[in-house]
Amino acid sequence: MPFKCVSADKVYQKDPNLKKQDVEEIQKWLKTQPHLPKVEDTQILTFLHKSHYEKEAAKKIIDNYFTFRTRHLNILRALTPDVLKTVTSVTCFNIMPNKTPEGYIVLMVKLLDSRVSNFNNTHVLTLGFMVAALHYHQYGFENGMVLLIDLKDFSVGHFLKTDFSLLRCVFGLLQNGAPMKIKGIHLVNATTLTKQIIALFKHFLKVKLYQKIQVHVPNSTTVYEFLPKECLCEEHGGCLPSSRILSEESLKNLLDNYEFFSWYDGQKVDETKRKGNDK
Repeated sequence: MPFKCVSADKVYQKDPNLKKQDVEEIQKWLKTQPHLPKVEDTQILTFLHKSHYEKEAAKKIIDNYFTFRTRHLNILRALTPDVLKTVTSVTCFNIMPNKTPEGYIVLMVKLLDSRVSNFNNTHVLTLGFMVAALHYHQYGFENGMVLLIDLKDFSVGHFLKTDFSLLRCVFGLLQNGAPMKIKGIHLVNATTLTKQIIALFKHFLKVKLYQKIQVHVPNSTTVYEFLPKECLCEEHGGCLPSSRILSEESLKNLLDNYEFFSWYDGQKVDETKRKGNDK
């Protein structure tokens, strides 16, 4: 593929606990799993990091991840460039330029257009996966991810247009198959809908992660106790540009590297070749 993933050598440098022998062993295992696609060494390193270097756990995550992606193409197949331009003008789904002191990336979600008629929940979720997938292939694994969800302008109309079955699938993947480690969820500009949203999260999240949800009311400074201003946009009192500018920069990165998604979308599971019973 013309797009080049981050080199395996750079990823090894990020964590001395990663071993080439483990990657080679998993590559040998992949050859015995004809239903799985070809997987790059850099991807295997990310899965090993996610599984705390346990090879058997990494194998399970790899199978779960590609199986899930294949079965949920409605939200995991890349959006076309035209749709990308539309959805990024409505919703900012962006990895902030700066990391937390712990080395976590911050993934911010914020409405840029409050009109319910322009809100497409499926497209927003797909955008999130595209942003995260491209980042992990450009830079390799991260120590963790913090979700920052801005509820300002999120109304009952948006709530009713949200497909919660898709949201359940998304959080299922994030916790059980995706290469990222979620370290916290922050809801800023909490609205009257916050209690309902948290109640839904309780059904989607494992107990440890659910307990990490933090709610921040409008005009409060409590979010700074968890995230430094260097990781926040100007609307949240941070040092970074506005969410609209960040969304434009994210769109440019997606479009400049759009060829990546042609390859990435091709990494599918072929159930007709799976050994034993179907998953």
